[in-house]
Amino acid sequence: MSFLFLFVIILGFVQHFPSLASSIGFGSLIGSVMLSMSMLGNVISKLFSGLIADIWEAIKATLIMVVINLISLLTIFSVKSYILLEISSLMYGMMYSVITVCLTLLSKEFYSDHEYNHYFPIISLVGGISNALSTSVLGYVYDFSSSYYTVFFLLLALHIAGLLMILHMHYQKKKIH
Repeated sequence: MSFLFLFVIILGFVQHFPSLASSIGFGSLIGSVMLSMSMLGNVISKLFSGLIADIWEAIKATLIMVVINLISLLTIFSVKSYILLEISSLMYGMMYSVITVCLTLLSKEFYSDHEYNHYFPIISLVGGISNALSTSVLGYVYDFSSSYYTVFFLLLALHIAGLLMILHMHYQKKKIH
């Protein structure tokens, strides 16, 4: 479940919304609304991802949430419209469901009950530590480069790597069964 570390770093970008908004000329108030919208996306996505997982399966729910987050990232960095930034921020908040709902469901899917009981506490610990580091890591990338576009390319790479890891795990599981 090494993709967890990547997705937690991606999620840490939410804390940079006020600074990002200021850096592109909208001010911290717009950035604060972006942050609030991402929290709303957090709540909506947890219900939505659970529903998708019930209808299809955990892997599809996870992939849908990650792709929605990737689209929102691309939109946040390519538009200069207040309304589109707010909508994209709501979509970006959907990544919270990947870290909570989808992670639990994927762990249950990829591990037996015995393995799940052994590995899930470790996975949760890695998630907590990653969360503590993620905002700082992204902040340092911004500080060193003086640009959120460097952060954007890092987040894009993390999305791609995380998607590939999930797909690899899914196809490996299919080979075994």
